[in-house]
Amino acid sequence: MNKNHTITRKELYELVWSKSTTAISKEFRISTTDLRKLCKYHNVPQPSSGHWQKIKHNKPITVVDLPESDKEIKNVYQLIKRGEGDEDIPFLTSPFHKRIYEIKKDKSFDFTVPLTLKNPHPLIIKTKSRLQDYDKLSKTDYTAQREIYNEILPVHTDKQLRNRALRIMNTIIVNLYKNNYSVSFRNRECFVEMFGQTTEINLRQKVNRIREKDDNGYGGNQWVKTNKLEFQAGPSYSRKNWVDGKNKRIEDVIPEILVWIEQNCQYWHDIRKKQREEKCIQDMENEKKLNQIRIIELENERFEKLMSNSEKWNKANLLRDYILAVETKANENNQIDSDTNKWIQWAKNKADSLDPLIDDKLFE
Repeated sequence: MNKNHTITRKELYELVWSKSTTAISKEFRISTTDLRKLCKYHNVPQPSSGHWQKIKHNKPITVVDLPESDKEIKNVYQLIKRGEGDEDIPFLTSPFHKRIYEIKKDKSFDFTVPLTLKNPHPLIIKTKSRLQDYDKLSKTDYTAQREIYNEILPVHTDKQLRNRALRIMNTIIVNLYKNNYSVSFRNRECFVEMFGQTTEINLRQKVNRIREKDDNGYGGNQWVKTNKLEFQAGPSYSRKNWVDGKNKRIEDVIPEILVWIEQNCQYWHDIRKKQREEKCIQDMENEKKLNQIRIIELENERFEKLMSNSEKWNKANLLRDYILAVETKANENNQIDSDTNKWIQWAKNKADSLDPLIDDKLFE
């Protein structure tokens, strides 16, 4: 087998029945646990416990046939030969965790949050300066406070947590711009722009709500600040939150934050694209229906004109017959004079004006 080999489901079955999971793990960059997960995911049966010991001591064994599967596909998984010092490649089924693994290995990303603010992004410099101005404001000057947060990064913390928050935000912003994404502002809110879509972000000091009762027994909420940071992404109705924990802090979940924002923007990009495609199809269907209606209307107009012309032609011929009868009667009675001829000519002109066959635009 080559160094990189994409195996089929049948080849995976043959591999796990040809050698132990430990031997396969030593040969390829996959752990025994992930190998078992891979087999379970693709419904590939595995040898039972003690199978290889039975073979070693020439005892009878039971081999389970490969069952049919709804997931039958040509390519199942790419196995990579293990080199000295190579780490395992995890088997991941979630697109979210796959993407996290990819960007952690991508050298264009740097998720290290330094202990001091080094080489800050211009947005970080602007935000830091504005927040220093904010500290100087009166607590009752709400208008000035709102203006401070116009087109700066959303960092809402006490002074004690501000430096750490700025360092975290700097790492996020730098990674965004390095990978051709950007940040925009609207209505004093901050948005990450990816794939032509935006996702709101916010970094704040975690606040706990405590329910307390006064001496009279009436309940009320008390908001108590903590020493934890909380990063928020997405709109208020479907917001994703990351909070400092015992084992993981915000610094440790920056890849997760970026991937969540990326996939959220990608999701809305795909939704908008599908909506545009559906609208285009609907517009085409509507145009087709309008064309059909126009064709029917045109046909009705032509038919109505035909009926109208036939009636006019009939009236014109009826007039001509009458005029001829009048002229014949006048000749028989020797009553033809200038007045009679004028009337006959006038009557013929009237008949001709009704006759659609005399109109040059008859067939337009």
